[in-house]
Amino acid sequence: MISAPTYNDATISVDTQALTQLVNDTIYSIKMFAHYCATETHRRNMNDQVQHHAPHLGSADFQKTLDDASKAGKPVLVDFYAEWCGPCKLAAPIIDKLSGEMADTITIAKVDVDQNNDLSAKYGVMSIPTVIVFKDGEPMKVGGKELRQIGFPGEQGYRDMIAKATAGSGE
Repeated sequence: MISAPTYNDATISVDTQALTQLVNDTIYSIKMFAHYCATETHRRNMNDQVQHHAPHLGSADFQKTLDDASKAGKPVLVDFYAEWCGPCKLAAPIIDKLSGEMADTITIAKVDVDQNNDLSAKYGVMSIPTVIVFKDGEPMKVGGKELRQIGFPGEQGYRDMIAKATAGSGE
């Protein structure tokens, strides 16, 4: 307890331990409320952004997707991923967002490597996430190099890759 003289010589006693606990509880409550607000805002923003989902392809519809895009004169960006992969989970909302945003210029799709081992083996996917751009049914080449990204480059990295795919005619 602390006692201190105050106005008109009245004395106020303060239980410092109780006051410290009250301050700590208040700070904790403010932090929890701030965390809730940030989480809720992030959830709402993601729901607003992701209105389209990139189609998930299997072995049966993979070639048809490439053929349809080829007929339409569009390249196809394919995200090879797995459900358990952390970087793939980071990429997923970005891939979905870009799929909706750029649907007029490029087809964007996903292939689960665990369910489609034949496709990942055929295209030499050894690490995930791996993104490969296809044109006319084959992996696209720009400047003699296959347009492929291994690892998660972030949204701008995917945008740069799409810009290369849609700007060039490939080789």
